[in-house]
Amino acid sequence: MVTFSESDDAQDAIHELTSCLNTETLLDLARRFSETYTHLAKKSTEHFLVTPVTALPTGREQGKFLAIDVGGSNLRVGFVELAGESATVEHGDHSTENDVSTRIKRRNDKSWPIGDHLKTDRPEDLFRWIGDCMAEVVREAIDETPFSRDEEILLGVTFSFPMAYVHCSWC
Repeated sequence: MVTFSESDDAQDAIHELTSCLNTETLLDLARRFSETYTHLAKKSTEHFLVTPVTALPTGREQGKFLAIDVGGSNLRVGFVELAGESATVEHGDHSTENDVSTRIKRRNDKSWPIGDHLKTDRPEDLFRWIGDCMAEVVREAIDETPFSRDEEILLGVTFSFPMAYVHCSWC
């Protein structure tokens, strides 16, 4: 059970990690990641698996997405709703249109450790397990907020792998 002070501590920690973030710095970071990935994709023989990318984010995306992140040690699945650029939330005397957190809603997030056997055994087993985890999140989301069977849910997939940290001067 989370106590009031633990909740405050968590909010303080989140604030410390995100207080320097705004649309400009996030777009700059995305641009720099894109440049790094482009360079590594052209030159590196050991950093990336070939993955089709159909479009780069613009910050204007809207809609509901099922997000899947396959990391080196964990699988994360959840729903993300993006409000795009048009979302402006009023807080007292100021608006938060540059506050990215007001334009992104997350729900039904779950995380599972990826067992070593799933990393080394048959790929079919890994992808079946990922599908089962996705189904669990979707079932829970449908129980909370029914979806129309005709409603299209777009899927976003990332593969996260460790990389060298470079100090960011923008934060």
